[in-house]
Amino acid sequence: MVDRRSGRELVQIHNFVYRYPAFQEGQPPVTALDGISLEIAAGEFFGLTGTTGSGKSTLCLALNGLVPQATGGVVSGDIIVAGMNTKRAPVAELAMQVGLVFQDPEANLVGLTVEDEVAFGPENLGLPRDEIAARVDWALDVVGMGEMRRRSSTRLSGGQKQRVAIARALAIRPAVLLLDEPLAALDAALRQSMLAELQRLKEALPDTAILYVTHDQAE
Repeated sequence: MVDRRSGRELVQIHNFVYRYPAFQEGQPPVTALDGISLEIAAGEFFGLTGTTGSGKSTLCLALNGLVPQATGGVVSGDIIVAGMNTKRAPVAELAMQVGLVFQDPEANLVGLTVEDEVAFGPENLGLPRDEIAARVDWALDVVGMGEMRRRSSTRLSGGQKQRVAIARALAIRPAVLLLDEPLAALDAALRQSMLAELQRLKEALPDTAILYVTHDQAE
């Protein structure tokens, strides 16, 4: 599931190793990632598959700096995202370049109206009102949720919540979009619908590197 369109690499991972802190004193650290190397270019839709517990979500958190900055642990190697080393760049700065959508629709949203959910990121960036409005309109249009902008996110279906979560991530105009098993909690019909949405999404984001994580190789 790789679609390479540009030679400009936005993600560069060089022999990255990460071990979580030991669960109990006296035990060794727990290895989650061991010798990972890959590159993802602007405009590339990169699919990553693996079994549960194989470190896929840990890699996503490493790409936005939460691993190791929030989790601690033992690290070697480097991850460079949009020119920033994720071990040293502030997480707040990385959040302006890396959008992350989790697998649980409920975990992505905070219960505002659809348009307020999508505006949350740009507002935190301190952008002008006109720019925020333009970003909200664009992001909702990309995911096909413009007509539901006034609805509370608590009144949406699982698939609709995931669309809004993706729009919320898009509204910060990230260089890199991480989709961490975004279809795992959906039924078969909704998964097929969302897969079609993701195909349209990569067409709408020619300058964004997209990492799509799944445990289902059939996707």
